[in-house]
Amino acid sequence: MMQRVLVPVVIGLMTCPTVVRSEDRGVMTDCRPVGTVRVTTAKGLDVRAKKALDAMAPKLRTVGKDRLLRIEGHDGTDRNAEESLSNSLMLAKNVQIYLASRHTIDLDVYLATAADSDKGRTVRIYVCPKQFVEENLDLPRNITDSKRDFDSSVSAK
Repeated sequence: MMQRVLVPVVIGLMTCPTVVRSEDRGVMTDCRPVGTVRVTTAKGLDVRAKKALDAMAPKLRTVGKDRLLRIEGHDGTDRNAEESLSNSLMLAKNVQIYLASRHTIDLDVYLATAADSDKGRTVRIYVCPKQFVEENLDLPRNITDSKRDFDSSVSAK
């Protein structure tokens, strides 16, 4: 039996060319655009897209750890909505993998898909402020443990 995994994805429309602002104030706001990459192949990244990412890499290396990258994919092939969403997300993921493996850019990344009037495959990269707060929780047991009750005589792993 095949198991289906659902991944939450935020889809947003870009209306301002200089700053991305979201309708939902809980989602990424005040992001600076770094660049746009056009991709001509359905699988992976073509040579032109890689060269464009190579040119962006020095700018991305200067991004501080207090920022994160928003990598937004757009499939642009006018397929059905589910397939387009999946392909757009994979396009963004391919860019993340390329930047991490080729340029050792190891920043926190926010992958997204976007509706775009462009008919081609595109990926837009933004630098965004981190709007998340890290918090350490001291839990009495492993939260993935299936036991409902905590037995204090058994040490937590």
